[in-house]
Amino acid sequence: MKRILGVVVMVAVAGCGPTTMVDFCKETASRTCKRLFQCGGESATSVYADVEACTADMQMKTKCELFTDYPCDIDASKANACLSAVDQFPCTSMSAESAAAASAPCRDPGICKLRPGVIQCRGNNNSSTNNICSYTRDQCTDGKTYAITCNAGACTCSTDGANGATFQDASFCNKSSQDRSALLKSKCNVTVF
Repeated sequence: MKRILGVVVMVAVAGCGPTTMVDFCKETASRTCKRLFQCGGESATSVYADVEACTADMQMKTKCELFTDYPCDIDASKANACLSAVDQFPCTSMSAESAAAASAPCRDPGICKLRPGVIQCRGNNNSSTNNICSYTRDQCTDGKTYAITCNAGACTCSTDGANGATFQDASFCNKSSQDRSALLKSKCNVTVF
């Protein structure tokens, strides 16, 4: 009876996994630290007090909280394969310095599948000259370039250089890239990642 229960529990656990990018990031950090302590206890304790301290540090360094608004869903099979690879990372190459190597399979961009309507852009450029500043997203999956240009607080959205919606934002030139990206979504109606 115990063996059957054990198999049922293992199957149930194997079928589960992280459902959001934040959960996936946190789980990757947790499992990397667990493996680090399994393989190299002395080496690990020379850097971290315990698994929890290691996990908190890795979650902070990988900035898991920034994945909250990622416009994508987790490919469960790839995520679970990655986490399994972390769990089985060879102890012979495990050390505090090489702990990140255990999570290398987790950096596969295929784990994150963009939701419909989301455009991925590789370029992310900010420029400022006097009272004029701009935020541009280019090298996008749809082949277009999106921008917001502001002159003394009067801002204009554009797609491939063609002007679109306008809005007022006197502090736009002082905003972070993340805040500018949020305005591109809310004011220019463009969801880019």
